[in-house]
Amino acid sequence: GDFAGQWPYGYGNFQVKISDFLRVGKNTVKVSVKNTDQPNARWYSGAGLYRDVNWIEAGEVHVGLDGVRVTTLAADEALAVLRVETDLENEGLGLRQGILCTLLRDKDGNEAAKDATRFTLRQGEKLTVRQRMQVEKPALWDLDSPNLYTCETKVLEGETVLDGECNSFGIRTLALDSVHGLRLNGKTVKLKGGCIH
Repeated sequence: GDFAGQWPYGYGNFQVKISDFLRVGKNTVKVSVKNTDQPNARWYSGAGLYRDVNWIEAGEVHVGLDGVRVTTLAADEALAVLRVETDLENEGLGLRQGILCTLLRDKDGNEAAKDATRFTLRQGEKLTVRQRMQVEKPALWDLDSPNLYTCETKVLEGETVLDGECNSFGIRTLALDSVHGLRLNGKTVKLKGGCIH
């Protein structure tokens, strides 16, 4: 029956850390929605849980929540240059050192690029590790061919895997200017429709 946390805004993601409330043995976690204590939004949003509620377990040294971001810096048919940013957290005691391994795979599971970066995290510290990677002859994402790659992230301490994550992403460039409008991979894309509510 202990109160672990709340969130007053129902339109975005949030998390509640419950580590301090868990006890050895069986635990019950209750998630409830109360929409009667505040006025509703300007349109009817309903009440209740309409999105996933996830239980996330992680060790003391782990990838932060939504902590992997892949950005296309430049791309053409010959080469793509990507930046992979990974947020790491040390919620344990003492200094921790390890290696962040990132592996990019194409849609067939073939290795497209990889990198390994050493890190040092102090107690309670958060750190963003930035890796620059190149993919030769990338299968670019576009409207007619939504090609996806996979980014596999592993946090290693010696031979031990402390945490890992797998994310999908597309390699593409976007540009917006008053001369060409919106360009996807260098080609102008005409927008259809609009937000007129």
